[in-house]
Amino acid sequence: SGLAAKVVIGLLGDRVDPRYLWAIFCAVFGVGMLVVVGARAPVAVTIAAICMGLGFGGGIVAMMATLSNYYGTKASASLSGLGIAINTRICPLAAAIPGRMYDQGLGYSYGFYVIAAWCIAGGALLALIGRPRSAATMSTAILPGSGA
Repeated sequence: SGLAAKVVIGLLGDRVDPRYLWAIFCAVFGVGMLVVVGARAPVAVTIAAICMGLGFGGGIVAMMATLSNYYGTKASASLSGLGIAINTRICPLAAAIPGRMYDQGLGYSYGFYVIAAWCIAGGALLALIGRPRSAATMSTAILPGSGA
């Protein structure tokens, strides 16, 4: 399903702002997390795996495309590296926190719910934020309290 996500980005990436695709893939991953919590049948596990594969596979590509699209090719490598470094430092929490909760008798579901909420909220924020403005545009903008 990660490969399918890359096909979707390939087909839509030139027509749709990759930020919106990234938002959708984040939300789809979150939905997969919600589905897997209540999965009692093989079909539910399959749906969860498809959602998480699409979300992760598409999210990585859409993130790189968004950074390149918004900040240019010169800054893209540095920003991607920074984003991946931050992600690498935070991701172990996605396993450690639910693991600790399980050890305390709470089960995994609460951790999965937190991750799902984080992904869905992140997708919503990505869809709602505006395109970054360049320094030249910002210097000519009328800012609140500037007296203009």
